[in-house]
Amino acid sequence: MSVSMPGPNYYIFNDLLEDSALGFQHSEIWKLPLTRASWISGARHPKAIATPIQVQLNPRFGTELLDSYHESIPVWSDRLIEVLRAAGVDNLDVYDAVIHDPRTGLTTSAFKAVNVLGRVDCADMEQSEYDPRSERGAREFIKLVIDPTKTMGLKMFRLHERPTLLLIHEDVKQGIETARLKGIRADPVLQHVRN
Repeated sequence: MSVSMPGPNYYIFNDLLEDSALGFQHSEIWKLPLTRASWISGARHPKAIATPIQVQLNPRFGTELLDSYHESIPVWSDRLIEVLRAAGVDNLDVYDAVIHDPRTGLTTSAFKAVNVLGRVDCADMEQSEYDPRSERGAREFIKLVIDPTKTMGLKMFRLHERPTLLLIHEDVKQGIETARLKGIRADPVLQHVRN
């Protein structure tokens, strides 16, 4: 996928990295509670969410904690949230979370379940290329062109045409790279998007 846009650049918030990319046997979370809420709609949850959200590390994976877990509920470290806010991200709805590792006895509350508010219709569909068989809301882009005049100044948001895709402003990319967060990479929009 390629991108061409005037003004600020946007990047994919990639937290679906493989072990080989991470350089260690990373941990994975599982056994998330059923919240009956969409965490990719870009909208506030209409009903209260019971907190803290309790999650466990999957015993088939490693024990080293990441700063971001990409599951049905995004679970991010307090450190990541601090980096995002310092870069100007102000549209996060956060809920207390606790991670347990039954193997080691670890219990940490230095994480939050995160609902990113904002689902932005900013893809230039005339210049972008996508599989025409893919439906609106689940577009499989080959080339994604963002119109920065339609991003409403947001530093992080979900793409309307594919809400599983989080896009971040170049300021956020710099913050993530400077902080050397684990399990996250800011990818240029240069490859086929299928997440």
